Amino acid sequence: MRGTITGSLQEGIDTMRDRMCTQIWFVDDKHANHDTWRRSFPAALAASCELRSFFSVGQIFVEFEKANIPDILFIDFFIDGRLGTEVIRWFTGKPIRPVLIAHSSMNEANQGMVREGADFYLEKIKNVPQTESIQAAFQTTDDVASIIQTRTITRTHLNP
Repeated sequence: MRGTITGSLQEGIDTMRDRMCTQIWFVDDKHANHDTWRRSFPAALAASCELRSFFSVGQIFVEFEKANIPDILFIDFFIDGRLGTEVIRWFTGKPIRPVLIAHSSMNEANQGMVREGADFYLEKIKNVPQTESIQAAFQTTDDVASIIQTRTITRTHLNP
C-alpha cells in the first residue's frame, strides 16, 4: 500500500474531507480513562464532533484497514498489552493521517510517542473527573480546526 492510494483508501480520504463533523478518536484500554476523556470536552463541542473510543490497538486497526481515519486521534502508551507507538507507526508512509496526540500519564511515554511521530502530547491525569490539558486545548470548534490545520496546539500555556 505504500506509495500508492488504493480505491478504499482514496474513498477514506474523500470521506474525511467531505464529512460534516470532525472525528476525534481515543484508544486506551481503561474504561475510566474513556469516561474522563469524554467529559473533558465542553458539551457544545462534543455535540458538534464525533467522539469515539476504542479499547485495543486491534480494534482501531480494523477501522484503519477499512480506510476509516479520524481527524484527531488520542493515543495512550500502554494499550491492552501493546504500545501506542504501534498506532503511530501504522501511519508511516501513508498519504493521509490524523493529528496524532500522545496521551499518557507518563511524561517519558508521551515524549517517546512524539519522537515516534505523534504531533504533540496532552498529559493524562488519572483519577480525575476531567483532563485539564484537553479542556484547555479543546474549547471551541475553532480550536479543533486550528489543531487540525497546524497539527499543533495554539494555546501557549500547554506543553511548555
